[in-house]
Amino acid sequence: MKKNFIVPNPEQLEYIIGIDFGHGETSAAICRIDNDKDPEDIVLAEGGGKTIPSLMNIASDGNIYIGGDAVFSRSDSDKFYAYFKESPDTLDEQLKPSIHIMKLYMKQVYDTICIRRAGELMEGNQIKTNHVVFIACPSKSQKWDDKAMQNYVQMALDAGLPIAGATIDDKFQLSGIVRESRAAYIRMLQKKEVEQVAKEGILVVDYGSSTIDITYYKEDENPVDKGYELGAQNVEKKIFNHLKTWHEELGNEQLPTIIETLEDRDIKEYTKLLFDIRESKEQFYSKYSRTKRMEISYEFPPTYTPNELSVRIMKNNVDTIIDEYINQVKQAFLDFKDNIIGNKPITLLVLTGGASKMNFVITLAQSVFGTQAKLLPPQDSSLTVSNGIATAGRADIKLYYMAEELYNNSKITTPDILTPIYQDTAEKIADNIIREVLNCYENFKNQTVSESIVALRKKISSKLLQQSNSYKDIIQLAFNNNMKLYVNDTVKKELEKYVKKHFPYYNLSKIESKEIRETNVNLTPNDMDTLNNVVADSIKQIEDSALVEAIKLIYDIAALVAAGGLKVLTEVIVGGVNLGKRVWKWLNNEKFSEKDKEKAPTYEEILDALLIEFNDENTKLDTGQRKKVYEAFNDNKSTYKNSLINDIKEKLKNDKIIKDNILLTGKQLISQYIIDEINRIQLQIK
Repeated sequence: MKKNFIVPNPEQLEYIIGIDFGHGETSAAICRIDNDKDPEDIVLAEGGGKTIPSLMNIASDGNIYIGGDAVFSRSDSDKFYAYFKESPDTLDEQLKPSIHIMKLYMKQVYDTICIRRAGELMEGNQIKTNHVVFIACPSKSQKWDDKAMQNYVQMALDAGLPIAGATIDDKFQLSGIVRESRAAYIRMLQKKEVEQVAKEGILVVDYGSSTIDITYYKEDENPVDKGYELGAQNVEKKIFNHLKTWHEELGNEQLPTIIETLEDRDIKEYTKLLFDIRESKEQFYSKYSRTKRMEISYEFPPTYTPNELSVRIMKNNVDTIIDEYINQVKQAFLDFKDNIIGNKPITLLVLTGGASKMNFVITLAQSVFGTQAKLLPPQDSSLTVSNGIATAGRADIKLYYMAEELYNNSKITTPDILTPIYQDTAEKIADNIIREVLNCYENFKNQTVSESIVALRKKISSKLLQQSNSYKDIIQLAFNNNMKLYVNDTVKKELEKYVKKHFPYYNLSKIESKEIRETNVNLTPNDMDTLNNVVADSIKQIEDSALVEAIKLIYDIAALVAAGGLKVLTEVIVGGVNLGKRVWKWLNNEKFSEKDKEKAPTYEEILDALLIEFNDENTKLDTGQRKKVYEAFNDNKSTYKNSLINDIKEKLKNDKIIKDNILLTGKQLISQYIIDEINRIQLQIK
C-alpha cells in the first residue's frame, strides 16, 4: 500500500494540527510541539465559528465552498454534498458521494486552516512545512476496523494533507490517525476531576452523527471500546421517512414521486432536505429547548408544484417517530455495559460528540450506566475530539522522539546481564547438586551394611541425571530475575529521564512501570547435555578429592610413612611389583622384606593405590570407614561448591550458542518492554 507520511523532523516541526472530519460537523485545533499549553480551537467560519457543518458545494463556476458557505452559495446547477464521511471500505469510486468527494473536502478544510492561521502556517502564498496533521476516525467497529482506519488515513495523504507517520524498526509506529474515543478521553484528562478518578473507571460516550463510540478506561488496563452504527443521522432518516408518509397522505399525485426520487443520493435536494431536518432536529432537541413542535421548511426545483412546503410535527409525534431508534441506542448501551465491560465500575460518565447535545441522550445514558456515576459533559462537545486529536498528536510525536532515542541507546538495548546470569545459574545448580550429593553421602554413612564407593558413585550419578532436567529452568529463572533487576536499575531510570526531557510538566510518579514479562531463552537439548557433562566431570573430581581426604582420615598415612623412614622415590617402580598389594601389606602391619623396604611406596603412591582399591566394587567399607567418607565430604562441601560454581561459569562463558541466545532474548525483551511502556503511557501523557 502506498504511503506518503511526513516523518516529524525535530529541527523543523513547530505545530500539530488535529482535524475531526465529522459526519455532521468538522472542527480543528492547533498546538505547539515545544510546550504543554492546551491546543487552540481554529476558527473555520466567518464570524468566529469554530465548527462548520460537514457540507461541500461545488458551484457551476468551479468554486468550492464548505460549511455554512456551502449552504448560502448553492444554486440549482451546483453539486451539493453532505453526510459523505463513510468507512472507505464501504465506498466505491463510481458512487456519489465518492472517495473523491471526501478527499476534496479534506483538502478544502486543510487549505482553510492554513489560511486562517497564515501567520503560523504560511509564508506568502506558500504553505510551510513546519507542521503535521493528525486526523480521527470512529472507534473500532464492523465498518471501521483496522483496515478501514488505514485506508482512511491513506485518503487524507492522497488529498495532500501532511499526515505524521513513522516507524522505528517495526517496533514503534506513528500513524497520524487517532481513534475518536481516545481523542475525547485525552481531552477530558486535561480536567482535574477526570484525572482524579482515572484509576477507578471512566466511560466515554462519543455520540456522533454516524456512529456512537463507547470506550471504557481504567488505569493499568487496556482501553475497551466498541462502535455502533447508531449515530444521530438515524433521527433525520426517521423523520424523513415520516415526511414521505405525510406527503402520500396529502393526495397530491406528484409529491410522493418527488419524495421517492429524493432518496437517490445523486440529487442534491435529498441532501438539502436532510440538512434542513438536521437543523430543525438540533433546535428541537437542544438542552434548553422548550418547543412543542418540530418545524421543517424546504423547497423543490421550480418544475414541481408546489415547490415549497412547511411541515410541523408535534412533540408527541416526534417521540413516536424516534421511539424505536432510542430503544436501539438503549440496547447498544446495555450491550456495552453487560457484554463488553461486564459491569465494571463507572465513576465518571463523559458525554461528547455533537449529537450528545440532544436532551434525551443524558437521561438515556444515566438510566443505563448508573446515576451514581458523575456526569461530565464537555463545555463544547463539538470541539472535544479535534482538541483531543491535537493533544494526542503532540504526545505521540514526543513519544516517537523518545522511542527513537531509547532504541538508539546501546546502554539500554544491549543489556550487560551475562555475568550475573552465569553467576546465579552456577550458584543455583551447584547448591542443588552439593545438597543432593551430601544426602547421598549421609545415606551411605547411615546404612546398616558394608558398602562400596562404587555403589555410592552410582547413586550420585543417578541424582545428577535427575538434576540435569532442572538446568534449563534454572537458567531461565536466572535470566528473568536479572532482566527484572536490569529493567528496574537501568531501563526505568533511562525511561524516566527521557519522559522528563520530552514531557517536563508530566508527573513522573505516574510512571509506575509494570513488571517485565517473563520470556524463555532458546536453549537446545545439546546445550543442556554439554552442561550436564561439565557438572558430571566436576563432581567426579570432587568425589576423588573427597575420597582422598577420607583415606587420610581412615589411615594416618603421613604418620605411617614417617614412622617407616621411607624415602620419596623419584623413579617409577618396575619389576612387576603389585603396588596395590604392597600398600595393603604395609597398612596391615605385615612384615616387609629388605627388598620390599627398598621399594616401599611413597606417600603419593599409597594414596593412588588406595584410590584404586577403594574404587573397586569388591572393596566394602564398614561403618567407621563410611563415616570418615561422609565427614571428608561434609567438611569440605563449601570448597567443593565453589569449585563446581567455577566449572559451570567457565562452561557458560565459553558456550557461544547460550551466550548469543541470552543476549538476543534480552534485547528482544527490552525492546518489547519499551514498546509496552510507551503504549501504556500513551493514554496518560497529555
